[in-house]
Amino acid sequence: MSYLEDLKEINFKFKPKQMAALPGVTKKDREIITYNGVEFYTNEILRQKFIMSLMKHTPPKAHNTIEKLVNEKKLIPAFLTSSTFDWYRKNKSDTEQDGKFNGVLGFYSPTEKRIFILIDAGYKVLGWVPDEHLAGVTLHEAMHMAAKVDPKKYAQVNIKPWYDYYNTFLDQVFITNGKIDKRAVVEWVTYLYGFETRKHGLSGGDYGMLIEKAVKPHTQLSHNEMVNRIVQIIKYAFGTYGAHGNQLIRVIKDYINVYRFLKISYRKAFGWEARTLAYQELFTPSEVICILASMELGKNKYVSDSLDIIL
Repeated sequence: MSYLEDLKEINFKFKPKQMAALPGVTKKDREIITYNGVEFYTNEILRQKFIMSLMKHTPPKAHNTIEKLVNEKKLIPAFLTSSTFDWYRKNKSDTEQDGKFNGVLGFYSPTEKRIFILIDAGYKVLGWVPDEHLAGVTLHEAMHMAAKVDPKKYAQVNIKPWYDYYNTFLDQVFITNGKIDKRAVVEWVTYLYGFETRKHGLSGGDYGMLIEKAVKPHTQLSHNEMVNRIVQIIKYAFGTYGAHGNQLIRVIKDYINVYRFLKISYRKAFGWEARTLAYQELFTPSEVICILASMELGKNKYVSDSLDIIL
């Protein structure tokens, strides 16, 4: 697979036995939810059907939390008209949710503290959306929400998968044979998470110093090559932050080895190929947990424990 094909690899396969019929939202029974001046449509029947759908692929001990989030309208399933779907894709869609991730899109609004799960109006005609697909999008956004609700507890819950992923990444990039000191890896991740939770900004100098501190005693690379790779990581992180579309793809193409190492690290740390772009990991650590959620759904205890943080 070429890297351009790799960029479009999100693909939740639709399996007929896993389809959940979702009711249409008519003018007669619809509730209007307005976000940024755009109207989305939902109702009680849709909410309850949505809950039933999520129960199939989410952690059993989190079912009460999910039900409460939906009933309190903190987690909102809604249908879109074709025009609002186009609007959403232009204004709110993360790149990881583009491409083949058809029919359902989601986002978390930190200001309103609500998750919107938006279903393409075209699916109303067909009458179904895959349960696994709904759960993947919903849990992904819920992990972002949990990180905002209680950053300290979220870090405590997820430090093990974070270490597994970021230690693997540094080991692959700098050829350290798995000898990196755990404390140094955690210090780097903590720095990234501090940026995500708005405790501080990102400094290229501090960013590079923390990576060097972790890998320098163990890398098999020459000093110049080590520094070169640190610089590439920094340029990739700063270049992809806030980038979209062609600009994002250009940065990924310019530093394709960084991208590949981010992707490989999911496979080596967790045993599966992540079906998403890889770039947010270098400034948004919660993205790693989001990918765990969308890939492993209710089978992962870190996902379940993170859901508990929300309420």
